[in-house]
Amino acid sequence: MDAAAGLREPWVVAIDGEAATGKSSLGVLLAQSLGAAFLDTGAMYRDATALGLERGVDLGDAAALVALVQRERAAHVWERVGPMWTLDEAFDQRLRRPEVAERVAVVAKHAELRGLMVAWQRAVGARRSRLVSEGRDQGRVVFPGALAKLYLIADLDDQVQRRAAQMRDAGHSVDVAQLRRALAERNEIDRNNALQMGDGAVPIDTRGREPADVLAHMQRVVLEAAAKRDT
Repeated sequence: MDAAAGLREPWVVAIDGEAATGKSSLGVLLAQSLGAAFLDTGAMYRDATALGLERGVDLGDAAALVALVQRERAAHVWERVGPMWTLDEAFDQRLRRPEVAERVAVVAKHAELRGLMVAWQRAVGARRSRLVSEGRDQGRVVFPGALAKLYLIADLDDQVQRRAAQMRDAGHSVDVAQLRRALAERNEIDRNNALQMGDGAVPIDTRGREPADVLAHMQRVVLEAAAKRDT
């Protein structure tokens, strides 16, 4: 987008929404179109889950899990920039394992871990002049002063279909019924915890829409927010 070249820096675009609403795939495309870095905060929680499983740490033990994540990931660079817009394929496959998808809801509930992740996410925002950050509580908690706040909406059928495709693409077999239960549980946890639409957030319904159409909608929201800010 030529118009993106005129966006006054620094800025953050925050994308929130439940699991498997298209935040990552659309967020990458938005970041590319705006010449921004991209941060997949959901991957941070999936990685914490995978680390706990791999190291034999009780996922219900918040203190042990935080200590593990700090030890293993304190120096990790989570944001992606062109041409490395997405996670390394092997790393992503590891995060898409069914056992990770089933347990990440437990990990994401820990306030201590969320505090650590929020601090790391804000550090990314401080070192990047242009950032598209997606996940949960991005616009309300992590980046309340974001240039634009987008909130993606899908129904459970959409979520299951999208996440199952991601897992199959990563080479994993999918128990659709089990996946549906896991996503429904994650939705319930999200609604009772961090996932809320922040002040000024724009809801974007992705149901039945082509990705290109949703992306164009997201781009318009960002440019309109920039125009409003700069007047």
